[in-house]
Amino acid sequence: MNQLRLITSLLTISDPPTNVLPQAIPKWKKSLLPQTQGNKILLLKRSDKVSSYQHHWGGITGSLEPSDKSYLQRALADIKEKTGFSEHDLHFIRTGKPLKINNNGVKGLVYPYLFKIITDPKKIKLDSENSEVSFVEPQKINEYQIVPQLKDIIDRVYLPDKIHTGLYELQRDRSSGAIEYTWKSLALLKVATEETPREKFVNLNQTFLYLLNIAHHISVIRPTMSTSIINNVSVILNDAKNFIDTHGSSLDHTAEFQESLSNSIKDYLDSATTVQKRINRNAIQHLFPMFDPNYVYQNTDIVPDYNISILTTSFSSTIYKLLLALCNAVHSSQKPYTLQVTISESRPLNEGALYLAQRLNDYITTNNLRYFPNTKNPRIFITVITDSSVAYYLKTKKVTYCLLGVDRVVGEDGSVVNKMGSACIAMAANYYHEGEVPVFVVTQRDKIGEDEDEINMEENEASEVTSSYGNWWTRSSDQFIEVRNVYFEKVDPRLISGYLMEDGLIALEEIRKIWSTYKKARVIFDML
Repeated sequence: MNQLRLITSLLTISDPPTNVLPQAIPKWKKSLLPQTQGNKILLLKRSDKVSSYQHHWGGITGSLEPSDKSYLQRALADIKEKTGFSEHDLHFIRTGKPLKINNNGVKGLVYPYLFKIITDPKKIKLDSENSEVSFVEPQKINEYQIVPQLKDIIDRVYLPDKIHTGLYELQRDRSSGAIEYTWKSLALLKVATEETPREKFVNLNQTFLYLLNIAHHISVIRPTMSTSIINNVSVILNDAKNFIDTHGSSLDHTAEFQESLSNSIKDYLDSATTVQKRINRNAIQHLFPMFDPNYVYQNTDIVPDYNISILTTSFSSTIYKLLLALCNAVHSSQKPYTLQVTISESRPLNEGALYLAQRLNDYITTNNLRYFPNTKNPRIFITVITDSSVAYYLKTKKVTYCLLGVDRVVGEDGSVVNKMGSACIAMAANYYHEGEVPVFVVTQRDKIGEDEDEINMEENEASEVTSSYGNWWTRSSDQFIEVRNVYFEKVDPRLISGYLMEDGLIALEEIRKIWSTYKKARVIFDML
């Protein structure tokens, strides 16, 4: 017997209205969160024309039909049928994990959706299945005679305002590397933990599920950058579940539970420095052994190459901090080493130039590392190149290593997902030098995760690209010319020479084992 699949959509408004007209919201922006999720939810009173729960208040519910291409399509069709609002009248906010239902022996799943009305809500046109309309503050929902599990459905997608604001900021963060992004995400979960509304719950199991749901939304807000977040959140929440299993679910343990969970998050944040030091040490040992205090030259007859040249792209906090360590090692060396760091700008927001190159330059300047001692002869050089010139650069310039600080390492095959342009670097290095210019992935083990559909990589607004075109790019061009702004791409594992992590130089088999451990931890989300 097929399981019943229902879609329940909740529509919100801001009261007083924010005066945002639908025409003012470009198509790309409707894929982003609105700044506020609204402060009132639309409830419809079911008429006597329906067969169940007559005169009860609910959201907009319909069944998935065989012809539906997606749950979202069905949600929009039901909204149009029952309220008259089209997708142009709505701003999609989020969907949530489906809820299990068992109403009078009928089992199934409810898929919740949340939209914000961006037109005049008075334009609503009810069908015959509903008789009244009310816009209700979420905390007053229980004052109405509501359909079963409506409150649970609301809680899945209508989040505390502070959490929604945090998600809004995370989604628009284009400058942070994946590790920095994970720190910000876990900091938001820490806020949710410390501000959990104790009065809402009867036991710690309910508190845990509330936080698990928030963790889910934090984890999926930017899927391509989610691997480290999901892995760490899964481990932290498994520890929280173990606390309840050990101490019991009485609310008497709420303070201890919150402290335990907050401390787990804090421990991760505090461990970042130690992890980075281990990565730096391993990179020096394997890639730059001449700076390892324990290194012994095997053949003193070979004249060493004192010119080190690194090519990288975009901004990775891991690569940045490794480069800081390398700059210090070069500057401290008694031998005449020089360091050339070449960074592709990483269009369209140019974080390779604006974040990596400038921060690195500021550090070198502040710490007086640029020159050989007691001279004005530079020994550390920084060059920014255009993304499209990396093949030319690798063909005509001597490069020691290409280093990629990635957003994800695919646990099954070792391919990596990183900022657009990474594959070009890896392909050019392999094509022109046949492995003599190794391409190393330098990252943390918590970046190991699931595969990602390369067709559906994160894509952002075309205006990030066209803003540099100036007045030559006209409004009519925007209307008739499609401009694509795909942020990430996959790099084939055959183009990668090795993976440097906090545990050392990692083989593919070890990557698979680490991924297996994280997969088991992620099962915690099945509790929702």
